[in-house]
Amino acid sequence: MAIISLSLEKELLEQVDRHFGTIGVKNRSDAFRIAARAILAEGRKNDKLAGQVEGVLIAMHRKGDEEHVTEPKHDFEDVVVTQVHTNMKGGKCLEIFVFKGDAKKVLKFYNALSRAGKTEFMKLVVP
Repeated sequence: MAIISLSLEKELLEQVDRHFGTIGVKNRSDAFRIAARAILAEGRKNDKLAGQVEGVLIAMHRKGDEEHVTEPKHDFEDVVVTQVHTNMKGGKCLEIFVFKGDAKKVLKFYNALSRAGKTEFMKLVVP
């Protein structure tokens, strides 16, 4: 088994410890293996999208990082039908993008937001 080194903000590590401790995960290595498998499963699901799709993309980011979200959105206005922006407590912003269009283009939008590195949460929902 490979050993990796990982840097996390103290608050994020505390959240990981709290969450995985609550569900009975014994150690951080197991917690990160579970998280990695969940991310990969989500990626496999997204990779299967094809043809014309519609749904929503939910993203959360820190207030002040809006340009990292709005800039990619402008590049994909042909698939983004509607955007809802809401200021949340704790200096967070919630973005909801309603999209309709080619699955490959939607996935490029998803990946562009992900690559920006400023989103703390993203979920692609396609019925």
